[in-house]
Amino acid sequence: MRPILLSSLRQSAFVAAIVVASGVVWLAGWEVAQSILDFTVLKSGVTLVYIPAGIRLLVLLVSGIWGAFGIALAFPLALIQVFPDVTWLEVIVYSAIAGLVPYATVQVTCRATGISRDLGTLRAIHLPLLAAAVSITGAMAYAMALVAFDRFDIANFLPDVTAMAAGDFLGCFAVVALARLAIALRGGHR
Repeated sequence: MRPILLSSLRQSAFVAAIVVASGVVWLAGWEVAQSILDFTVLKSGVTLVYIPAGIRLLVLLVSGIWGAFGIALAFPLALIQVFPDVTWLEVIVYSAIAGLVPYATVQVTCRATGISRDLGTLRAIHLPLLAAAVSITGAMAYAMALVAFDRFDIANFLPDVTAMAAGDFLGCFAVVALARLAIALRGGHR
């Protein structure tokens, strides 16, 4: 094999591994959250502490667009558990929202705040801002889609968006706090 072809194959395998790992990590987090935090579910689609939002934020920060694709590909497996009668159009729309809306939000927020692509300029103060931005845009996009597909009532749009955004933000906060704790504990054992 030519070195260029071999390098291209390695790069493709690496990207595929990132996509698969991102989807598996997000889906595993979703499954664990569903079993442990099921008492925080207000109604289908609205959770008061949505841990997968925090996992998604970390995945997107670490693996970028490939992580977004992994989450979007894994999302239907979670979606059919919440809405067993989901249509193919809903699967496509909700999956795109799950991966691409948060990715675009992270990119815009990073540019606006001067966070570099390699996250070298990321500071602790940026994390709540990123979490809030992703939580609000994701909740708005999901709620609009849920209303469009007659899953949510338009009369409850604002309370649903508010609850979804709060749940996403609290999920982000919990995951980031656990990640920071793990880093601190790991640093203390060196």
